[in-house]
Amino acid sequence: MGAAVSLQFQQALRNGDEITALQLYHSSPELKKLNVNKMYTLSPTHNTPLHYAAKRGLRDIYGEFLLQGGDPTVPNRRTQTAIHLICTCTNAAEDPVECERRATMLSLTIDYCGKKKKQTIGLTYMDSALNSPLHLAATSGLVKCVEILVANDGFILGQKNVAGQTPMDCAQNAPNKAAIIAILEPLMVFTSNENSTAELANKAVNLTLESYVPCHEDRLKLLREEIISQVTEPLGLSRVHAESLLEANGWSAQIIIERWVDDCVGLFNQAGVEVPPELADRFSATPTESLKSITELECEVCFEVVTEKITVPCGHVVCKLCWEDYLKEKINTGNVSKLKCPAYDCSELVPISVIKALIPEEIFQKYQKFGLDKFVTGKTDIKWCPHPGCERAVQIPVNNPAENNDIQGAAAFGTSSEKKVDFKNVDCGVGHFFCWSCSKTAHDPCTCEVWAEWEKEIAELDDTHGIQRASERVSDDVWVGDNCKPCPNCNSPIFKDDGCNHMTCYMCKHEFCWMCMGRWVFHGKLTGGYFECNKFIMKKLANKQLESAKSKAKEEAKKKHGHYFKHVYDRYKNHVQSLEYELTILQKAGDKMSRLKALAKSNQDVTFFEDAIRELLKCRYVLKASYALSYYLHTEGERDEFIKLVAEVEKSTEPLAQSVARPHLQTPKNQIILLTVESREQRRSFLLAAHKFNPSLMAM
Repeated sequence: MGAAVSLQFQQALRNGDEITALQLYHSSPELKKLNVNKMYTLSPTHNTPLHYAAKRGLRDIYGEFLLQGGDPTVPNRRTQTAIHLICTCTNAAEDPVECERRATMLSLTIDYCGKKKKQTIGLTYMDSALNSPLHLAATSGLVKCVEILVANDGFILGQKNVAGQTPMDCAQNAPNKAAIIAILEPLMVFTSNENSTAELANKAVNLTLESYVPCHEDRLKLLREEIISQVTEPLGLSRVHAESLLEANGWSAQIIIERWVDDCVGLFNQAGVEVPPELADRFSATPTESLKSITELECEVCFEVVTEKITVPCGHVVCKLCWEDYLKEKINTGNVSKLKCPAYDCSELVPISVIKALIPEEIFQKYQKFGLDKFVTGKTDIKWCPHPGCERAVQIPVNNPAENNDIQGAAAFGTSSEKKVDFKNVDCGVGHFFCWSCSKTAHDPCTCEVWAEWEKEIAELDDTHGIQRASERVSDDVWVGDNCKPCPNCNSPIFKDDGCNHMTCYMCKHEFCWMCMGRWVFHGKLTGGYFECNKFIMKKLANKQLESAKSKAKEEAKKKHGHYFKHVYDRYKNHVQSLEYELTILQKAGDKMSRLKALAKSNQDVTFFEDAIRELLKCRYVLKASYALSYYLHTEGERDEFIKLVAEVEKSTEPLAQSVARPHLQTPKNQIILLTVESREQRRSFLLAAHKFNPSLMAM
């Protein structure tokens, strides 16, 4: 009878029939004495009764077993404990009641083990596949179990199982994915890593430091106002006169102030502006003082009676309608520089207060936009972003590249504003990276000349056959150089595959000898006839062996050149594809940082993520341009030396990409910052060394 009841009880546990199992357990004194930690020998995994109860989610009988002395840390044949099996569920998405029951069992287990102070809870135990309970709960989509596990000390977020997956990886395809990731991601990011924290403490960290400053519209307006105030305040000039002088002098307040004392009149003449009356001391009264009544005034443009006078410094009378038409026409055509009074032969500048008072707000906004554009284009240290539709700019502060210890900035711009070379990657602040010199896509360390040649080289590579065509074209160019001779008259390539030495150029019809390249008119029987040229025979015999060796060497070089293009282009394209994906991550960086900040337990700084993505993009632009540059290096030795430097940049870039170029972060914040700093240092050191490799295309 006892064996039959025991077998029946075991069968009920294995089938998940909790009602039958409870009835048998309470009605049989023998089952009350059952060792719930003893493995069933017939079980292929050697599960104990406690294991079966945990696996099937039998909450009530599982509690009975704990009270009977059950040990939830006992492993089965797969080294899985009862806690592992509680966290394993195949129908979590369809059965929320099952999820709740398992969460209750997990809490019960933790409370039970906590009361027995000598017993370890076992939340970090690994099974034979190196899965912790957290791995299994994340895989099953058991949200509450995940919450309970991470709320207790000892959970392992970064531990990888046999498949190389962390708990976060396991959650990617799980039920309730979003809820579980929302729990795990901030914990993984903001978990302190002692090693990375110590390394970080030894480095000077300034992630956003560059020799350039991305500028949005508000910053540009502020810069413009600061420069205008540097002229208006010390010199007592009106705003409109200050703007005109600045526009004529590259928006340099220093130049105006230096010239003010020596040649004030010349300063205004250069700008094409009349000297203000208050400075020239020309006017003692305005023309309007002798006028008796406003009703007696006539508009000096349309000659209608003026009912509302617009006060301007020159005193000319222009009606409001003429003012509005004049200003709208000027602004709509973009002619906003030095707006003068519309009266005949008047050179008085129109104050901005008059402009603002007379035109609608949308027209005034357009006026300010044109003014801002002239400000940017007039300054040598600011450039608009060339990306279509982008309204941001980039500023290169004149005095700070070397002072800021920016290796890339110092290399590209020297220690003074006058020492500039023709390449430099800059970023407008929203992911548009471009060359400061030529405004094309960022291509440092290539010079603009080399990059233009590379763009021409890959222009036709827009399908799967493009690389093959380009390689063939390169090989064809080498073949033409090796097997053709230029016409002595027009330099057109001539190929001879058979026949006599009498050649006629297909382009200019010039006749010459194939052997000695002399004019054919001087050839005949005395020179060897049509098939020989005794002017050349001796040289031909002497150089026959040498030419044969050269031919073989050139053929090998031709093949190697074509193959190297494919090698370079493949790696260039890989970085381009990575760059395209990483740019999409930058575009969503704001949302990611907002989510991290909302999920973090304390007021954590989340700007490290955007800084890391920006640094990753800078490295990508450098790497893709570096492979383009390697194609144009003259010797194999130069290429090998250069590629070794490129490999060091790739070595620091890829770990950074693996940490941030993914949908969800799994790397601790300090580790990401450390990778960012190391990539930044490696990139700048590389650029400093790489610029010397740029070849002159004229020598190729």
